[in-house]
Amino acid sequence: MKQSIIHPALVASALFISSCASLKLSATDGESVRNAAATVAYGLMSHYTNNQSTTPAADVGSFVSPEGVDKLYWWNSGAIWGGMVDYAMYSGDNSYVEATKHALAANVGEKADLIIESKRGEEGTDDQAFWALSMMSAAESGFPAADGAPAYIDVAEGAFKSITSRWDTTSCNGGLFWQIYADNANGLKYKNSVANGGLFQLAARLALHKKDDSFANWAEKVWDWTTKIGFIDSNYAVYDGAGTENGANCAKIDHNRWTYNHGLFTYGAAAMYAHTGNKVWLERTQALVKAADYFFNHHSEAPGVLAEVVCEQKTCNMDQQSFKAYLSRWLGKTAKLVPETASTITPWLKSSAEAAAQSCSGDKNQCGTKWYTGGFDGLPGINQQLCALETIQSLMLSIESKGDHDQGSDAKSSIVPTPSPTPSPSPAVPEPSIVASSSHIEEPVQFAPTAVDSIAPTPAAPTPYASPAVPAPSEASDSVCEEPVVVTVTETGTVTMTVEPTAEVLPTSVCETPVVVTVTVTSSSFAGVEPTSIIKPTTAVVSSHVSAPAAPSSPPVPTAVVPPVPAMPTSGFVVPTGHATPSPLPFDGAASKRSAASAVFTVAVAALMLFL
Repeated sequence: MKQSIIHPALVASALFISSCASLKLSATDGESVRNAAATVAYGLMSHYTNNQSTTPAADVGSFVSPEGVDKLYWWNSGAIWGGMVDYAMYSGDNSYVEATKHALAANVGEKADLIIESKRGEEGTDDQAFWALSMMSAAESGFPAADGAPAYIDVAEGAFKSITSRWDTTSCNGGLFWQIYADNANGLKYKNSVANGGLFQLAARLALHKKDDSFANWAEKVWDWTTKIGFIDSNYAVYDGAGTENGANCAKIDHNRWTYNHGLFTYGAAAMYAHTGNKVWLERTQALVKAADYFFNHHSEAPGVLAEVVCEQKTCNMDQQSFKAYLSRWLGKTAKLVPETASTITPWLKSSAEAAAQSCSGDKNQCGTKWYTGGFDGLPGINQQLCALETIQSLMLSIESKGDHDQGSDAKSSIVPTPSPTPSPSPAVPEPSIVASSSHIEEPVQFAPTAVDSIAPTPAAPTPYASPAVPAPSEASDSVCEEPVVVTVTETGTVTMTVEPTAEVLPTSVCETPVVVTVTVTSSSFAGVEPTSIIKPTTAVVSSHVSAPAAPSSPPVPTAVVPPVPAMPTSGFVVPTGHATPSPLPFDGAASKRSAASAVFTVAVAALMLFL
């Protein structure tokens, strides 16, 4: 993952939006999108309190719903951390990296396969798969790992082996049960799209990431079974599942269509196309995207706005309140991975993100449930924040990559799901005959869940960059006013620096015009830095105006807008953040009219100034 550190002086700015006004968002303005995402991310992470010294190890990484509200289950927390991995990757804001990496490490399980005994009463196949998909996101983005933790990709693969070991042929000619344990309240009596779709996407992404067809073979196997049994129909609608009790054999399908099921298969198909290059997978991906119109155009008063059709009339439970987040997440990734789909997906995400922002007009920008109402509906919560965040931050991908608008996924398609070619046997991932238990075939991994007292403390705020003083000459001269002052930056220490090509600092100068200071970056460690405009190569030159004869009496404050990072919450609980509570600074938001883009980046520097 390419990271940058947001300037700590701007940490509090995300909270300055009035609590009675909707969140400001221009869906085509990257800066506006990042600002809005930062505000919503803060609102989401304000709910996370299981990072304190008194938190039991088994609870680290789990969000807790407020008293009097439905329980937020373990799988839901895993899904949230996947969103926070993406937030850090897309925005460059590392405020929640420490909390995220320790939450992931604390939940890998004794065998690093995401089977956790303390969660036995609530862990199903889908729960395990959602945590595994978050581990995949961390692996794909190069997300930092906690000290001593197993590699994210190893955990994802461990979960894959665990899940595939439970492929069951005693009913419905195959497929995965929703649950893992027969003594679970829901038992082994229902096979559904979320369990099988979770394996499908996990296998496809493992195949793409590891360039290993043995995983692709399993993705093909799951797709073929799912379409044959009827969980995906000829129009690419994805249904919930079917029972197996009393010889039902998946004959009576629950035809409810949920956003998260659709998202699982859509991005899984996209990953299969990216891995294989097979046009069949492109057609399947496009057809699934086209079928997602059901969720975006269900309400005529809000065309293009995402809705959880089945339950949004105040009947969604805690789980269901989060489902929209995953469709937004995986559609955004699909548009990036398969640009042919972007012309359909991107307008939906823009309309939905703007509607979500309008709903975030509750107290302290709490977000609502029903985005098609045009405002806050009075139904806030943890998952409402997650849905808004995922939809808004997905725009960061679409703004950067517009996709191929000549080949949109709204093209007519008569493709009907058909069995894939029989995959070749894969010795690396053996298929069991009949397994419907919680047994595991891998050896235990020597890694214990992260203890709370081993979690790194919140680091101090990085030292802000201060422009080096320019000593005043004995007298003013034309050469002083006309010649540039050169500052050479070398690699010896760590600071955070804000550079804006046209930022003008009020001078105390004998010159009528400011002198250009040229900052030359000379370290190869900047190769991963990607600001909004010009500091992209390993050696770069930018200019900033300062006074020639003397430095200002105090460090100047640029008026440039940079993506804000939410401030520390009020006292009473701990929210992970990489910054100390700063003094608030005004900012212009998306309304800034400067033509030059600001660039915020982290450099290892000690300033050696050469002046005339």
